[in-house]
Amino acid sequence: MIKKLHYLLLFLFLGQPVLSQEGGVLYYTGLAENGWQVYRWDFQKKKETRLTNSPGDKRAPTWVSSLGKIVYKDARGQICAVDLSGEEEILIEGVLSCAHFTVSRDGKHVYYTRLLANNPLRQSLWHASSENDFRDPQLIFRMPRGSIRNVCLSPSGMTIAMSHVWRDNEERILVLDLDALSKDPTITAQPITPEFITAAFPRYNHSGKTLYFTKRVERGNYDLCAYSFTNKKSSVVFATPTTSEFYPYPSADGRWLFYEARENAGNAISVYDTQKKSHRLLELPRPAKEPCYIDAK
Repeated sequence: MIKKLHYLLLFLFLGQPVLSQEGGVLYYTGLAENGWQVYRWDFQKKKETRLTNSPGDKRAPTWVSSLGKIVYKDARGQICAVDLSGEEEILIEGVLSCAHFTVSRDGKHVYYTRLLANNPLRQSLWHASSENDFRDPQLIFRMPRGSIRNVCLSPSGMTIAMSHVWRDNEERILVLDLDALSKDPTITAQPITPEFITAAFPRYNHSGKTLYFTKRVERGNYDLCAYSFTNKKSSVVFATPTTSEFYPYPSADGRWLFYEARENAGNAISVYDTQKKSHRLLELPRPAKEPCYIDAK
């Protein structure tokens, strides 16, 4: 019995992703007394720092190195930013109905979904640029039917992946070519997932050759999938029978895949080691979701 227990402990130890040597940091929304706030976790120091304190839930924290700030959406649908000292500001004035957003790597462009004619079922795509201090945002794309939900800009800044809803039990992942759109405003976004399935939370990997997303599967929960732009095929990254996985966020080197794990209405952040094919639930001080991992320099 002792020998079996020794082997079991050894297996569990070797199977766990080890991130402390990476020295990276994780931004996420964590549950506080006044809603979901933006936090920073230092893996090397094993230290959590709270960055936002204003009332109301924060969503989708995104580190933008060129700005030295984390961009997020607040409870009013405003696109805001906070620096590492905790100084909060509104990044794009006059936006009160943003559902989701994405920022270019250089921090010069923000694309976001916003209500069209005050209809919550008609979110369309808008663009704001730092060239004019993010003022005078422009509506650049709308679907003929339904609503754009989650958006993610490719590393090159040339395409946007988005989820689209227009009928029951269907949310498809589409890809929009921004260069082609600038030349022809009548072009359409191209689907990469089939009809009559639910797929959401698209996220490009660092090279832009793979797109991770969440897909609802037959047993009713959600698994993480990946679409290859090289062979034009999707595959399941991993499947779990009792837990749903959302909001994938890969590390720049591709070794780690962070995600939000939900089970029994609880929120936590886990990480998947793509080499060892193993998982670990991060031991954060509070319920957490929507990870944004930044590798060590």
